[in-house]
Amino acid sequence: MTRAEAWALAYLALPNVIFLAGWIVLPIGPVAAALVAVAVFASVIGRRSQRTSPIGPLIVPVVAIAGLWCVMAGVGHLVFANADWVVRDGVLVDLVGRPWPVIYVLDDVVTLLRAPIGYFLPAALVGKLLGIQAAEYALLGWTLLGVVLVFVLMLRDRPALKPALIRLAIFIAFSGMDIVGQITHYNPHPLGEHLEWWAFLFQYSSITTQLFWVPNHALPGWIAIAWLLGQDTRRLPTATAILFVVFAPLWSPLTAIGIAPIVAAALLQRLVVARLPGFLRELLDWRMLVLTVACCALIFPYLIVGSEQVASGGNADIPWVGEDIVPRYIEFVLFEFAGFAVLLLRRDRRDLLVWAAVAVLLALPCYRFGPYNDLAMRASIPALVLLAIRLGAWLSTPFTKQDMGARLIAIALLGIGAVTPFMEFARVFISPRWDLNEQASLPDVTRGTHYLTPLDRPWLMRVLRVPDANRR
Repeated sequence: MTRAEAWALAYLALPNVIFLAGWIVLPIGPVAAALVAVAVFASVIGRRSQRTSPIGPLIVPVVAIAGLWCVMAGVGHLVFANADWVVRDGVLVDLVGRPWPVIYVLDDVVTLLRAPIGYFLPAALVGKLLGIQAAEYALLGWTLLGVVLVFVLMLRDRPALKPALIRLAIFIAFSGMDIVGQITHYNPHPLGEHLEWWAFLFQYSSITTQLFWVPNHALPGWIAIAWLLGQDTRRLPTATAILFVVFAPLWSPLTAIGIAPIVAAALLQRLVVARLPGFLRELLDWRMLVLTVACCALIFPYLIVGSEQVASGGNADIPWVGEDIVPRYIEFVLFEFAGFAVLLLRRDRRDLLVWAAVAVLLALPCYRFGPYNDLAMRASIPALVLLAIRLGAWLSTPFTKQDMGARLIAIALLGIGAVTPFMEFARVFISPRWDLNEQASLPDVTRGTHYLTPLDRPWLMRVLRVPDANRR
């Protein structure tokens, strides 16, 4: 395991440790947190680590590009931040200013903040010690660290500067052809408008859109896939691969749903090589078992409690869609990812991970979950990132006569799709900056109630560190 890979695993694990220590009853929570920390540490030191930087002098442009990208995303409110940051700020403010677990009394009903809070917990911990402004800057630093880790994992084969910059540029610019969908269904939007809801029912967000609007959902998917694509799946460290899935739900359960089938495809390739007895020995690694049991028993139930109240169902069942679902689906697939998928599979038909990503992207539009069909938006993140990284690795290699035509088509698709991230960047320059509202609690700003659930479940009362005054 390289140093970057160790940092990536620890990065996803840390919020889980903080949650167990701060939200779960004594002594179960701190003991579970200690066991998870020990298991992660054992996983890291259990394999030989590189002492030198995995990308050498590339680290300077990597940090510079990642830093500029994160600032432009609105993290830290140094520039304009998109509307979703109102809700994220509310979560951060309450995590800093209220005791853990976060409890509200709304219309005489005691409710719990039930949300994927992993992204916010390290910064909130800083904020509890140093205040909300420190938490805001800590969140920027935490986001920057995550993006840097993704870039380092993408470049761990130490390419020269030019191909490295090509890979990063493709990653940042990667998007479906939303502008074509906009022109098909509407007049083109003015500069800085959000383009990605052109399909009405579903959205696959560009990589830049993911950072600018939902870094809490994006980072676990980016890190898990960037780590996985650097592995030889025939010698895949089985337990470590599963841990990247296990640690993701506290960041984003929906993104974890998108990670799981891609990791499963990699594990299938490992199983073919290792055979069943060897695969089972790897699977029963004590570190993986400790971490999985702790997360499944103490974290996952918190994330799903009350989820039955969230709107869900088949997209074809929506009354106003009717018979339009098939042409809408075909159009969405063609505009969003089909071209990239065909080109990558034409280049390597045996790439099982690309096949898995395509299968995920084909399946997600069939079902909806969440008020804005969050399943499609968030569970698609790992698959889209996989296509982006694979595309960057291919197009950063020297041109050959054999694939010249395919490369030109890929570049054309990227150019059309790049209109979407361009509009996201443009908005930063034409919209005014605004500050985090330190007085705005989450119930004051949230659109809908899926972040909150009544505190009336037996599991919550037994396991969460709820103050006696709020027990009913």
